[in-house]
Amino acid sequence: VGLQSSLKWGEQERVFRLIPALAEAEFARLGVMHRNLYVNAPSVLDGALGVAGRKDLFLAGQIVGVEGYMESTAMGIVAALSMASCLKGGDLPAWPRETAIGSLLHYLSDARPEKFQPMNVNLGIFPPLEKRIRSRTDRCEAVAARAAAAFDSFLASLAA
Repeated sequence: VGLQSSLKWGEQERVFRLIPALAEAEFARLGVMHRNLYVNAPSVLDGALGVAGRKDLFLAGQIVGVEGYMESTAMGIVAALSMASCLKGGDLPAWPRETAIGSLLHYLSDARPEKFQPMNVNLGIFPPLEKRIRSRTDRCEAVAARAAAAFDSFLASLAA
């Protein structure tokens, strides 16, 4: 996606040509708005991205209600691992809430269905730290360290 805009193409060209380097440019394609389709995850999906009432159907990518390329890719990994566990006759352990994937999965299953909107990873979906940290840099480092430790434990539980 290069540009999302509700401006008509003629107006986009006019605005772009105000930039001196683009005054004589040839535009191969101009921007349009698009709307991503997604399910109402809290109503439709379980915590492993399985469709409610089905043990053998998992959704992946942006359709589950996430925004962003990395988030969509991560949901594909979750769905693939969930399906692999299903095929082996077991359940994948719950992703740790302290991780980005775990926080996204928690949001998808815990959001209010009537107000559900797609979400990307942000500090607001992680569980709060035990101690308030004012510096954003220090807070991000603390959240990352906690996530890394939780992910290490999660991986160890998979190997066991």
